[in-house]
Amino acid sequence: MGPFSPEARPNLEQPRTKPESWLSDAAAKLNAAWNDFLLAGTTPTDDELITEVRHNWHQNKLRIPLDQWVKWLAWMRKNQLIPRGIGKPTVRNKSV
Repeated sequence: MGPFSPEARPNLEQPRTKPESWLSDAAAKLNAAWNDFLLAGTTPTDDELITEVRHNWHQNKLRIPLDQWVKWLAWMRKNQLIPRGIGKPTVRNKSV
């Protein structure tokens, strides 16, 4: 069983177009950061989650406008792509 709920799996299996590939990357980063918070026993606010990804993952994430991250996070919730706080924490290369 993976980090996404069973209800979310059909949404993950749909083919992706180029703009959606950006969404896929953002969703993966948001999911990983969100799951890390949950593993640490914290339920993050949207601001905490977006700040974590933009400022603590890779400097290129700052190039993406804040409002785009907000939209992507809303898309994840709409499509039930909510992490469950299982697995191991993400190991990141600190390049920020």
